[in-house]
Amino acid sequence: MFAHRKHSRNVFLIMNRAFLYGDGFFETIYVNKGEIPLFDWHWERARKTALSLEMNWPDKLTEEVLKSEILSSCGEGIHRARVTFYRNGGGYYIPETNEMTHHIWSDGYELPAFASGIERLMKAKTTEDLNRICADLPKAKAVYYELHKKNSDRFSALKGISSQFYVMAGVFAKGKGVDDVVLFNHALKVSELLLGNIIVVKNNQWYTPDVDQGGVDGVVRAWLLDRFKNITLTPLNKSHLENADLLLGCNALRGLYRLEM
Repeated sequence: MFAHRKHSRNVFLIMNRAFLYGDGFFETIYVNKGEIPLFDWHWERARKTALSLEMNWPDKLTEEVLKSEILSSCGEGIHRARVTFYRNGGGYYIPETNEMTHHIWSDGYELPAFASGIERLMKAKTTEDLNRICADLPKAKAVYYELHKKNSDRFSALKGISSQFYVMAGVFAKGKGVDDVVLFNHALKVSELLLGNIIVVKNNQWYTPDVDQGGVDGVVRAWLLDRFKNITLTPLNKSHLENADLLLGCNALRGLYRLEM
């Protein structure tokens, strides 16, 4: 009845710290026919995240090597690649080492009907270009998710692999039959979306929460802030969303997408 117990030690040894403790982070990367449009931004975020989690980035894992590995994992066409980085070795809550390793997994990807696509977004040079993209977007259905709240701390901006909060928000979205949900922090301020960062458009001015509100430091969000001057970092609440001219989401897989609450 209990014969399986004699194997428990061996099973434990092959389980990595990502599985046992969620001790790691990941990047979800869009790949199209051998091109990674936002690779530099993913690379920069991954390096910063490893530093924040006190993981030692391998000297041999250069930007060129990682990019080559990602492309090698993908076939023809459009793919979504996930690179999971995690701390090596054993130990329990106290790790034996801070050395880091990674694993790449990829599959085919089809852009949802409501999204603009990252290539189209990256062609935008002016705010007028952005407005034209937004005008053509069909709407993704979204609702508020208020059963649980996001933390706002030094780790909340990282794409950590401990994602139970997001999974439960996804279960909620599925139950409601919607495409996305709005997430809040404990101060009842808007944090982000399940699928990406949120943008409120009012009088042609764009507003998005800073990462101190609990949202992930998204690469598309960072790219937009770097390229365009009509985006302001500010706390948002329900009234901002309900009085907006337009609500948008953004992430590396979908580019921009429009929300209908």
